Amino acid sequence: MSEAPAGFDDTEHPDEVVTKADVMGLFEVIEGPAITTSDLRLHLGVSAERARTLLQELVDEGRLGSRTPGQMTLYWRRDSEASVTVPGFLTGDE
Repeated sequence: MSEAPAGFDDTEHPDEVVTKADVMGLFEVIEGPAITTSDLRLHLGVSAERARTLLQELVDEGRLGSRTPGQMTLYWRRDSEASVTVPGFLTGDE
């Protein structure tokens, strides 16, 4: 059995107390533009099912984008800071 994340209190049920705001806060902690369900499990101590639910709710709200290039789904912020536009690349405009 693996160790609980630092600061994890096993008397609480993290699936019930972790919020979407907590998930969005991970983008300030984790290096790189994307997070995975494993990141939520490791850093927030939630179950894989709860991690997937929270991430999918954020995708449905338009706050996160997602892509599954293989077996792992990547999630990223869909805000102006995280967005990069390359004129003409996707639209054909020059």
